[in-house]
Amino acid sequence: MSWSKIFLPMWNAFISICNDESGPSQITKNNIALSYELKNKAMLPILNKTYYFFDDGKVRYSRRSRVVIKEIIPFNEIDQETLAKWKEEINECDWLYKETTDYFVKAEASEEVNGNVIDETLIFVRCKKDGWFSLGFWGGRLDIDGTLNAFCEEHFEEIAK
Repeated sequence: MSWSKIFLPMWNAFISICNDESGPSQITKNNIALSYELKNKAMLPILNKTYYFFDDGKVRYSRRSRVVIKEIIPFNEIDQETLAKWKEEINECDWLYKETTDYFVKAEASEEVNGNVIDETLIFVRCKKDGWFSLGFWGGRLDIDGTLNAFCEEHFEEIAK
């Protein structure tokens, strides 16, 4: 996927916010905030959709799994246990997670390892690289727009299992 396919829709949304029927308006803090909000809403995954997830954020076939999005929970509605876990993670990994998140995204991962099926619920929050990274032992990057998987397919060969 090219850079323009990602950037241009966001730029066009921003430009349309800054223009009305009477012509261009001044770029204000409100316009920028609305543009940021639109960009982030566009980055929300879709419920019950399957996405690729890259363990530890390492974009390789050997680190790629699939997850199904089960819940998207606004920050002000999250349970105390998850909130505490998130606060602990952002303190321990301040280089990875943003200090704020607008949503908690719960996803189900099902992985076969040595003939055993491992089912896990992953919780994704905003990371500093404008994406989603899961908390805890199963930490990894969620690939909402398919760019990480496209990079993987373009630069690496899949090894048959």
